[in-house]
Amino acid sequence: MLENIAALSREKLESAMSDALKKIDKMMEKHSDGSFPGASSVDGVYAKIENKGGWTQCFYTGMLWLAYEYTKDEKYKKAIDYSIHWLMKQPRTSDGNFIHKAVYPAQVWLDGLYMAQPFYMQYETVFNKKTVFTCILTLMMVLA
Repeated sequence: MLENIAALSREKLESAMSDALKKIDKMMEKHSDGSFPGASSVDGVYAKIENKGGWTQCFYTGMLWLAYEYTKDEKYKKAIDYSIHWLMKQPRTSDGNFIHKAVYPAQVWLDGLYMAQPFYMQYETVFNKKTVFTCILTLMMVLA
């Protein structure tokens, strides 16, 4: 598959990005009430999940980052800001890691490490001059 990447024309790439941005924009509209999309879709539709400890189960924030990095559009930055604000309210373990779900108060699952922590680290790197970078790395290493 990788050998075919060179064959992608700039036009096809821009068309694919345009389609992806439209889908992200639709998701942002649907979840403008503060909800997040669920982890999976049914017929291309993502159910809403409330922000009650289930945050780390979706890829929405990663999509927002890609959209922001590609466009530098402030609407994606605002959605990222909201997401980081919500992440900071998520329940944590006694050592400070984000729990997987509120129903598992002492559990950190790998998806928290590969979704929540990288999102947090990216935000700190890009917008906060790595102010809590060491803390984030420490939390990740606690589970290593």
